Amino acid sequence: MAGWHALPVGRLAFLGFGLLMIACGSHADSGVTSVDPLLAFERDPQAALAAAQHPTYRATYELTFSSLYASAPPGGASLSSTQTYVARPPDFRWDFTVTVPNETTVNIDNNLGDVGISNLKGNAEIVNDFGEVKVDTIEGALSASSNSGEVGATSIKASGEDIDLHSDFGAVTLRNASGSNITLDSNSGTITLGEVRATGNINTKTDFGNTSFENGSTNSLNVETNSGAVTLKKVRVSKEIKVQDDFGEIELEEALANSYDLHTNSGSVTVDGVKGKLVAHTEFGGIVVRNAQAATLDLQTNNGSVDFNGSLGEGPHTVKSDFGEIVLTLPADSKLNVDLKTDFGSIDSELPITIVTNGSSNSNGDQIVGSINGGGEQLTVETNSGGVNINTSK
Repeated sequence: MAGWHALPVGRLAFLGFGLLMIACGSHADSGVTSVDPLLAFERDPQAALAAAQHPTYRATYELTFSSLYASAPPGGASLSSTQTYVARPPDFRWDFTVTVPNETTVNIDNNLGDVGISNLKGNAEIVNDFGEVKVDTIEGALSASSNSGEVGATSIKASGEDIDLHSDFGAVTLRNASGSNITLDSNSGTITLGEVRATGNINTKTDFGNTSFENGSTNSLNVETNSGAVTLKKVRVSKEIKVQDDFGEIELEEALANSYDLHTNSGSVTVDGVKGKLVAHTEFGGIVVRNAQAATLDLQTNNGSVDFNGSLGEGPHTVKSDFGEIVLTLPADSKLNVDLKTDFGSIDSELPITIVTNGSSNSNGDQIVGSINGGGEQLTVETNSGGVNINTSK
C-alpha cells in the first residue's frame, strides 16, 4: 500500500484525478446548513464562511485508482491529504484519500502541510515547503525535503539507488534503511541514523544540532556540524570516518574504520575501540582513547589533557597538548623510539627507557630522548604545561 498525507494538497501528478475526485466526492456538513464547501468557497469565500454555522467545516473525499489498471493488486495503495483554510471562524477543512496500485512512482510538491507516504514499491520524490514529511516502507530511491518541518523515513530499501533527506528547519531521521549513497542534512535540527547500511558513502550535515549514528555500515562516513555533539556507535566503515565539528563533543564507541579524521574547535574527543590511523584535534577539550589496537596516533589539543590506552602500530606517532597532562598506557613489550618533552612538568615512565638525551629547556621543564625495548616506531610527546606519564597496561 502507498499513502501520502498533505496539508494542504500540493501540485502533483494526480492533479487530473484530483479534480475528478473533487467533482464526485462526498462531503459531510457539521453545521445545520448543508453547503458544498468547494463550490461555496469558489463563488464567494466570505459568504461561504458566514454560511457555515460550526467552527470547523470538514469534508472527506476518497478515490480509488485501482480500476484504472488492469493488473492492479487488490485494494491498490492509498493516498490521503488534509487541507484547511483559516479565516474568520469558521474555517474549512478537507480530507482526501486516493488509492493507487502498489507499484507506483510518487512525485509530490506541497506548499503547506504534512506529507506522508507508506508501503510503496517505486521511487518517491517529495518537496514540502511548510510541514513534516514522513515516509515508511519504501522499496526504491527516496528524495524528501521540507523547508520547515521534520523529515523522517523508516524501512527504506533503496537497493542500488540513493536516499536523500533534507530539512531547512527541523530534525532529519533515517532508520532501518539501505541504499547506495545516503545524504542527510538540516540547516537547523538534529540528525539521527539507526540501522542504516550504504554500499556507497554516507554524508550528514547540520548547522545547529546533534548528530548520532548507531548500528550500521558504509564505505566512508562524513559528518559535519557547526554546533552540536556527534555520537557514533557500533558502526563499520570500510575507509574513513571524518568528523568536522565547530562546537561540540565527538564520541565514538566501537566505530571501526580504516582511518579516522576527527576535528572539533571546542569540545572533547572520546574514542573507545580504534584500529588504524587516528587523527584527533581539538582547540579546547580533552582527548581520551581507549581499547586501541595497532593505532597510528596524531593527537593534539590546545587546552586539555590526553589519555591514551592501547597498542601502537606503524609510526610516526605524535601526541601534543599546549596546556594539559599527557598519559599513555602501553603494553609492556612496546618497542619505540621516544622523544618526550614538557616545558612545565615532569616525565615519568613505568617502561624502562634507554636514554640518549636527558635535559631540560628551563628550570621547570624536562625532556627525554631514548628508546624502549630496543627501539622501534617513533613516538613524540610534548606538552607546554603538564606532566608526561607512560604507564604499563595490566
